Amino acid sequence: MYNTPLTNTHQHTMKLPDSRQFCWFESGPKTGFPVVFCTGAGMSGSLGFGLDLLEQLNIRLIVPERAGLGESTFHPEKIIEKLCYGCSSTAK
Repeated sequence: MYNTPLTNTHQHTMKLPDSRQFCWFESGPKTGFPVVFCTGAGMSGSLGFGLDLLEQLNIRLIVPERAGLGESTFHPEKIIEKLCYGCSSTAK
Protein backbone atom coordinates (compact mmCIF):
# COMPACT_ATOMS: atom_id res chain seq x y z
CA MET A 1 0.00 0.00 0.00
CA TYR A 2 2.69 2.54 0.93
CA ASN A 3 5.20 1.46 -1.75
CA THR A 4 2.82 2.25 -4.59
CA PRO A 5 3.96 5.18 -6.78
CA LEU A 6 1.73 8.26 -6.53
CA THR A 7 0.44 8.30 -10.10
CA ASN A 8 -2.60 10.49 -9.46
CA THR A 9 -0.73 13.28 -7.65
CA HIS A 10 0.67 16.30 -9.48
CA GLN A 11 3.03 18.93 -8.07
CA HIS A 12 2.61 22.59 -9.01
CA THR A 13 4.73 25.65 -8.26
CA MET A 14 4.29 29.34 -8.89
CA LYS A 15 6.08 32.56 -8.05
CA LEU A 16 4.10 34.74 -5.63
CA PRO A 17 3.84 38.55 -5.97
CA ASP A 18 6.30 38.88 -3.05
CA SER A 19 8.79 36.76 -5.13
CA ARG A 20 8.61 33.63 -2.95
CA GLN A 21 7.92 30.26 -4.54
CA PHE A 22 4.69 28.51 -3.54
CA CYS A 23 4.20 24.78 -4.07
CA TRP A 24 1.09 22.62 -3.83
CA PHE A 25 -0.01 19.12 -4.78
CA GLU A 26 -3.27 18.07 -6.40
CA SER A 27 -4.75 14.57 -6.42
CA GLY A 28 -7.97 13.12 -7.74
CA PRO A 29 -10.10 14.13 -10.71
CA LYS A 30 -9.44 17.62 -12.13
CA THR A 31 -13.17 18.33 -12.21
CA GLY A 32 -13.80 16.92 -8.73
CA PHE A 33 -15.11 18.90 -5.76
CA PRO A 34 -12.10 20.98 -4.56
CA VAL A 35 -10.99 20.33 -0.98
CA VAL A 36 -7.99 22.22 0.47
CA PHE A 37 -6.15 20.21 3.12
CA CYS A 38 -3.64 22.12 5.25
CA THR A 39 -1.20 19.63 6.75
CA GLY A 40 0.32 19.83 10.20
CA ALA A 41 3.79 21.09 11.05
CA GLY A 42 6.61 19.39 9.20
CA MET A 43 4.43 17.57 6.65
CA SER A 44 4.81 17.90 2.92
CA GLY A 45 1.97 18.21 0.44
CA SER A 46 2.49 14.75 -1.00
CA LEU A 47 0.24 12.31 0.84
CA GLY A 48 0.56 8.57 0.34
CA PHE A 49 -2.70 7.27 1.76
CA GLY A 50 -6.38 7.38 0.85
CA LEU A 51 -5.70 8.68 -2.65
CA ASP A 52 -7.52 5.74 -4.22
CA LEU A 53 -10.79 7.04 -2.72
CA LEU A 54 -10.58 10.46 -4.37
CA GLU A 55 -11.84 9.21 -7.76
CA GLN A 56 -14.64 7.25 -6.12
CA LEU A 57 -15.75 10.27 -4.06
CA ASN A 58 -15.11 12.78 -6.89
CA ILE A 59 -12.78 14.89 -4.72
CA ARG A 60 -9.95 17.05 -6.04
CA LEU A 61 -7.58 17.24 -3.06
CA ILE A 62 -5.37 20.35 -2.99
CA VAL A 63 -2.53 20.24 -0.46
CA PRO A 64 -0.34 23.36 -0.17
CA GLU A 65 3.19 23.13 1.20
CA ARG A 66 3.79 25.53 4.04
CA ALA A 67 6.59 28.11 3.84
CA GLY A 68 10.01 26.51 4.22
CA LEU A 69 8.80 22.97 3.54
CA GLY A 70 9.30 21.08 0.29
CA GLU A 71 9.57 23.47 -2.65
CA SER A 72 7.87 26.44 -0.93
CA THR A 73 10.26 29.26 -0.06
CA PHE A 74 10.90 29.95 3.62
CA HIS A 75 9.07 32.87 5.23
CA PRO A 76 9.98 33.98 8.77
CA GLU A 77 6.30 34.42 9.68
CA LYS A 78 4.96 30.87 9.42
CA ILE A 79 1.40 31.91 10.08
CA ILE A 80 -1.82 30.77 8.45
CA GLU A 81 -2.26 34.20 6.84
CA LYS A 82 0.84 33.59 4.69
CA LEU A 83 -0.45 30.15 3.68
CA CYS A 84 -3.78 31.73 2.69
CA TYR A 85 -1.88 34.36 0.69
CA GLY A 86 -0.22 31.60 -1.33
CA CYS A 87 -3.46 29.71 -1.85
CA SER A 88 -5.39 32.80 -2.94
CA SER A 89 -2.63 33.75 -5.40
CA THR A 90 -3.12 30.45 -7.24
CA ALA A 91 -6.78 31.30 -7.88
CA LYS A 92 -5.98 34.54 -9.73
